[in-house]
Amino acid sequence: MALNGSSALAEPRLQDYYGRWEILIANSASSFRSGFLLLEGEGGAPKGELVWRWGSVYPLGRDAVSLSPHGELLVKSGHSKKPLVLRRVGDAVEGYQEEEKEKFIVIGTPGSFDVNPNGVWEVVAEPVDGSRSGRLVLDDQGGGLLRGKAFSETGDEIKLENLALKTGPRAGVLSFDFETRAGDRIHFSGELRGDRLAGKAEPAGGGDIIPIKGTRQRQWGSPVTLLAQQGLAGWHARQESKSFGWKCEEGVLTNGEHDVDLVSDAEFKDFKLSLEYKIVKGGNSGIYLRGRYEVQILDHHDAPNQHTNGAVYSRIAPCANATGEPETWQKYEIALTGRYVTVALNGKTIVDNERLDGITGGAQLPFESRPGPLMLQGDHGKVWFRNIVVTPALPPAAH
Repeated sequence: MALNGSSALAEPRLQDYYGRWEILIANSASSFRSGFLLLEGEGGAPKGELVWRWGSVYPLGRDAVSLSPHGELLVKSGHSKKPLVLRRVGDAVEGYQEEEKEKFIVIGTPGSFDVNPNGVWEVVAEPVDGSRSGRLVLDDQGGGLLRGKAFSETGDEIKLENLALKTGPRAGVLSFDFETRAGDRIHFSGELRGDRLAGKAEPAGGGDIIPIKGTRQRQWGSPVTLLAQQGLAGWHARQESKSFGWKCEEGVLTNGEHDVDLVSDAEFKDFKLSLEYKIVKGGNSGIYLRGRYEVQILDHHDAPNQHTNGAVYSRIAPCANATGEPETWQKYEIALTGRYVTVALNGKTIVDNERLDGITGGAQLPFESRPGPLMLQGDHGKVWFRNIVVTPALPPAAH
């Protein structure tokens, strides 16, 4: 089959498959339809990662990726004895994955790393002789046209030249040139990380490189309370055919022992989330942000890693273990802006504005640029939730 009337590439090369691919498994149960593939080239050797249905993030090295004699991409990973087979068709891919008893048909579309630079950024430079502040005002007008102004801490305008925003498979990089009062030419380059900017200013003629940090002025909407005192208004089962024992009484939400995941009717893009949870000894649950990035809930008191409590499942390890005792109420405060997430557990920041490099296993849908719901994992044991409040971020205004 061919997508959008496009034909397959006459002579596909390995490089034709490089990039981010959001993969939809067409004939899987609705609970596990999402996949993700990232391929990059380094020194002529491909590398990357694969997320397949409910699984972890599988790293892909040189030996895991190859081309068939017919130009199909063959991706081998630890989850299956047979490779994922993909064929480039126009600007998409299609193919299949054979497992022991099933053959899954897949369709993949290019994934983008969307970056919105708009707004007013408070900027701090940290030269050796003391910090200096200023403002950066950005307006992305689309079509590659980016406008901006900069102002010193005294309010003087600084003219920007060669202003550009470059997006790649993992990040957005802002760059520009300017001239100081003393006539020195400076080049700035920095990564836009959600509502933060991290970069450096480098004199054209050599000299000290100055670290630059920035924070966007962000406006927030009205908080949305997602739990009623009684009943499940505003929520639905992820899959109708599965066991459903969720209930909400006196503002406390809980599941049966092995329940289908619970999904909010409301969807969100950028937001702050506050909730409290309680879990049994040895329990396991999770909170899916936008329905596709799982923040772990575990009764876990060992050294943190990418699968422990507070981790973004299989992707980001917390910097510390802030887990409380089982059967006690604990509090998550989470912020998600673009592809950057911050997680605080019981008042301690354990993930600080870290980049999400792709969906996690069990994601509802793979399309990362879209808003998505809040989803609570219910099939791994008993868990309770209360005081679930989402505060949406207002879109940063162009100036």
